[in-house]
Amino acid sequence: MIGQLNPDVKNAAVVGGGFSGLLAAYRLTQAGYRVRLFEKSKNLGGQIRTTQTPFGIAESAAHSFLASFAVKKLAQEIGLELQPLNPDSRSRFILREGKLKKIPLKTAEIFQTLIKIARERADGPVDQLNLEDWALKFLGPAALDHLINPLVAGIYAASPRELNVAAAFPSWVVPPIKTLITHLRALRKDRSSRGEPRAQMMAPQGGMQAVIEKLIAEIKKSNRAEIHLGEEPDFSALVRSGDNLVLSVPTNALSDLVRPYDAPSARVLDEIQYSSLVTVTVFVKSGVLSFPKGVGYLVPQAESSQVLGVLFNSSSFTDRAISGFESFTVMLGGTRAPHWVDASDAQIMTAIGDEFRARFGGSGVEFAHACITRWGRAIPIYSDKIRELERVAKQGFFKPRGRLLFTNYSGHLSLRGLIESSLTIEKI
Repeated sequence: MIGQLNPDVKNAAVVGGGFSGLLAAYRLTQAGYRVRLFEKSKNLGGQIRTTQTPFGIAESAAHSFLASFAVKKLAQEIGLELQPLNPDSRSRFILREGKLKKIPLKTAEIFQTLIKIARERADGPVDQLNLEDWALKFLGPAALDHLINPLVAGIYAASPRELNVAAAFPSWVVPPIKTLITHLRALRKDRSSRGEPRAQMMAPQGGMQAVIEKLIAEIKKSNRAEIHLGEEPDFSALVRSGDNLVLSVPTNALSDLVRPYDAPSARVLDEIQYSSLVTVTVFVKSGVLSFPKGVGYLVPQAESSQVLGVLFNSSSFTDRAISGFESFTVMLGGTRAPHWVDASDAQIMTAIGDEFRARFGGSGVEFAHACITRWGRAIPIYSDKIRELERVAKQGFFKPRGRLLFTNYSGHLSLRGLIESSLTIEKI
């Protein structure tokens, strides 16, 4: 989060009705604020949307999240039922040389990586490194290519060189003179001393949209909130009102709003790039494909594949597909291959068919149903521009009390991170 509320004023306007805006509105109503929520479209939830198909559910974006203590507590508060990952489907795979590997590094590469982890010390400002340079320093080239590269593609739909390590993975910033192994041990000891259980991969019963529906229901139940759909507020009037102002909108929208008040922040906002993404949920008859039980697999850039990764939905969670069918979600595009967002449905399905034949066997793959979602601006790229925005905005539009930026580029990309940070909204 960037900025702080004015606790002496118990009125707040939230601009943006995606997950972060709804979460902020919920926390504020629970803290006794009267809230007006504005969403310019006619739908709440942003990128989170669950589609009911004749063959099962299809998600437009994430199909699960890491459920930390804060996530489970929120779920309990709003009456959200969470289901754990199927116990026999915990394996995660990375593609290497055309095969799905639980451990993608070869024996010599593992040995070389462990030496790096144990011996390489931080000898400068690590927080300024891009993730590629960080990985080369602390892990080595094999881990960069076959661990970090696919991980970043799966989370940010970007490449390691495009990300700043402190912005994207702040817990990976190794303090001066420390090795990575000593830093990770210190983090684990700190978590243990606070009694924090390890987060579990879980999914809402019925799909991710259940999170949105439960938040909306709780906001309305409070009788302290107004929700304005299909309406853009008079921003200058909101600023003049003196009410608390929480902004939960994409960078381009925020840039337009704050430009008259804070040109430097607007400039940085204009420079933050987004990756594009195509997600496709497909349903296939059970028994047609030969695939391992697990969460799914990610694809390094070096592999001859057209996809970023594939999630095994019905293997991971129950009720993702009807009896007799399997559900998968395929991710394409990112900064690696941005052309996919403009590809035709036929081109996308041909690429997915080629991938499934190469990975799971069979001369032909027939899809019973497919849901294609295109995101031209899917995920903010956590480059050094994200950190620059924090510095500039804190001295600009968000310097006065009563103004808060709470969204997926103001500190946390993941739903878990947003939920954890939202606990402090009314306290800062």
